[in-house]
Amino acid sequence: MNKLIRERGLSQADFLQLIKNSGVKVSQAAVSKWLGGQTKSIKAEILLPLSKALNVYPEWLQSGIGPMTPLQGENIEDATEVQKPRKRIPVISYVHAGFPNSSQTLSDEYVDADDDVSDSTYALRVKGDSMEPLFHNGDLILVDPTQAPKPGDYVIARILNEDDSTFKKLRFKEIAPNGLPVMELVPLNPDYPIYSSDTTPFELSGKIIEHRTYFKNRW
Repeated sequence: MNKLIRERGLSQADFLQLIKNSGVKVSQAAVSKWLGGQTKSIKAEILLPLSKALNVYPEWLQSGIGPMTPLQGENIEDATEVQKPRKRIPVISYVHAGFPNSSQTLSDEYVDADDDVSDSTYALRVKGDSMEPLFHNGDLILVDPTQAPKPGDYVIARILNEDDSTFKKLRFKEIAPNGLPVMELVPLNPDYPIYSSDTTPFELSGKIIEHRTYFKNRW
């Protein structure tokens, strides 16, 4: 309750008057014990009307745990969090990544993403440690193949002569004699090699738009 008083700029006397004005019958001594931490719980018969009077959740008022989110109106059940629309996207394997219809690949696993991501967006699980220390084995990355990557972005690229896909950071290297830019796929872990488009042709097939890390190794 001390947090409530501070946030609303009330004195103890103001707080007591606010409670009395709401019709909740409680003594100044009882309020002093609440604020001093001497009372471990509020009696059930005054908890609900008191929470309405103060416009806070009764659970927070009783224990101080959880959100203090203001209630909406007289009905506590009206205080519901507004949920943003979500979209279900497939988690696919690197075998299928990098192709135009990747998001249409059959999958046994799906995850939720923001509703405004493109319909082509799909998810991949990071493999190995080539992108350590930022991306860990088993982390989830969301890939949007409709967004054009630029240097500095994390990307999915298809290695053409290996017919395989990889996850790396895109970097500009130089302008080739033919006037075209030479790009590099750079691992964050220096123990792994850099792919250069002039020696190892690759095709950019998606930009990483979200990274979900896990604190427990999934594999």
